[in-house]
Amino acid sequence: MNRKKVYLAFALTALVMLAGCEKKEEKKTEELVKVQEYRSQMEQDIKEIQKEEYDTLQFKEAEFEEFPECSEVYILQSEDRGVTVEESIQSIKEWLKEIGQEDLNLKKQLRDAANGTDDDSKEYPYNYPGVYENRDTLPNGDFFFVNTKDCYWQMGSDGAYSVSDGTINRYLEETSKAAMDALGVNEEKIVSESKIDADSDDAYELIDGETKICDARNMAVQYFAAGTPFAISEDISIDIPYAEVFQIKDKYGYIFDICRSYKGIPIAYSDASARTEYDDISIREDSKKAYVATSGTVNAFTGHNEAQPFSEQEKTDQIIRLRDSVARLDQELAANLTVRVEDVAFVYCPICTSLEEDQDTLYPCWQYSGKNILNGRGVRIYHNAVSGEIYLYEYNLSET
Repeated sequence: MNRKKVYLAFALTALVMLAGCEKKEEKKTEELVKVQEYRSQMEQDIKEIQKEEYDTLQFKEAEFEEFPECSEVYILQSEDRGVTVEESIQSIKEWLKEIGQEDLNLKKQLRDAANGTDDDSKEYPYNYPGVYENRDTLPNGDFFFVNTKDCYWQMGSDGAYSVSDGTINRYLEETSKAAMDALGVNEEKIVSESKIDADSDDAYELIDGETKICDARNMAVQYFAAGTPFAISEDISIDIPYAEVFQIKDKYGYIFDICRSYKGIPIAYSDASARTEYDDISIREDSKKAYVATSGTVNAFTGHNEAQPFSEQEKTDQIIRLRDSVARLDQELAANLTVRVEDVAFVYCPICTSLEEDQDTLYPCWQYSGKNILNGRGVRIYHNAVSGEIYLYEYNLSET
């Protein structure tokens, strides 16, 4: 892979955000507004923010995402759908038939990664327990996998987590496992200088012919909306806002960010989710990439499954308005943090406070993305729009 983001994460719920800083005089600035009414009020808040001079925040270059159409927000709990042994086996069989690999010897190749390897003297993937010989005793099919040079499937607890039909691997004439497609290793070179709007009419020559980015994007939305392989809730919608173009020999492919929303409110997304623990808190944004090298299907992907269920723990029809969120952040951020804000959005931010339970609580938050101009690092800030808690992390961009 040509590059990655290295994250240095900090998540704080205290009033002072960086160690050793003095706490500023506390002022009560937050006003609650009706969710249903705020969509029409947000534009005025944006005008006021852009006119104001702040100590720690700069908004001259910021883009403000439109407030979602909704009348209430929730505190959500992530759950596992769960996959039975037979569901997992059948799903993999059907997928192999779809991609023309139905002759694959599943009795040999289908493995269970749930509890790690069982015989390190054997070559991968045969050092993992075989599914068929343990079929009657396995508790579930959550982590069954197949990984050959021709195809790769890794089941998760909600459906397929990582998949490759081997197309890119074969075109490159690689002898490595097809998982390299799904993990982005086989994107030879990113040719787009920056992310492109996925609605773009620009067209590139894919393996099977020229295809517009927007057409490939629409195909990918339908692909994931259909379920991989399980049906998704009507509360979940899928969006692909951005694309990148990568080269494979003399052809090209598209990389799409696969984003999801719950009842119209986006779930926070990061190119490479921080998932870093700090003071028992982990910010666990969505991070899913799909690779399209042919016009008719998604050839590989890795990330969350849209069939993951959520339960509504609490709901409210009032939130902290954006103007007051900005004022609160300016009051609480430390003096050695000056953020040039590039994007502001209203999202659900997944927070994990117990790695043993491995469940996320999703809070409605104002999300601020930008750059700390004092040290050159990227910054992501979440301000809980219900409780007022603040979470922050920084990251370095590095070329690899």
